Amino acid sequence: MTGFREFQRQRFAQLRPGAFDQNDFDEFTTARHIFEAMEVTKFSDFWCKCMHELQEDKFWRKYFIDKAESSNEEKLQFLEALTRCTRHSEKCEKRLGSR
Repeated sequence: MTGFREFQRQRFAQLRPGAFDQNDFDEFTTARHIFEAMEVTKFSDFWCKCMHELQEDKFWRKYFIDKAESSNEEKLQFLEALTRCTRHSEKCEKRLGSR
């Protein structure tokens, strides 16, 4: 799978020079690995919203990576506030924002 992703990245770089940001890609991969290690139920609403936020919002992605040494509970509370969704896929009121 890694070989195919690298092929896609190279192909994209050829089609649109300068459009691919390797650092951004590496940060998302790091954040994804940290998130997956937390063993959140895959493909739930919460999981999907977290993956979307970690992919789209560079500021909060970097913050999440910086919190990698924190407990899973602290990281989950941060992600719940970021996505306005509990780990059980229920809506909650407060949301963090960087925009």
